[in-house]
Amino acid sequence: MKYLKVLLVMFSVSLAGMTTSWAEDKCESTEHNVSHEINGKKYVCDKCVVLSCDTSGSNISKCTRTTKYTNCVEPSADKKK
Repeated sequence: MKYLKVLLVMFSVSLAGMTTSWAEDKCESTEHNVSHEINGKKYVCDKCVVLSCDTSGSNISKCTRTTKYTNCVEPSADKKK
């Protein structure tokens, strides 16, 4: 019975850790159809600025803003001219 309790606690802790690691970032600001260069080629992307902070206990520190580009496509020939 003791091993079962230990196993249950370990499973709960690992499940909680996986759930928080899979949490989706919340965009602080978003823009669509933003010009972005990847490896020297121009693309049009959706831009998301994410604010993330290191939290331990009741302390919040080391906050950083990260820009993420998604849904990138090459601009159409009409827009290149």
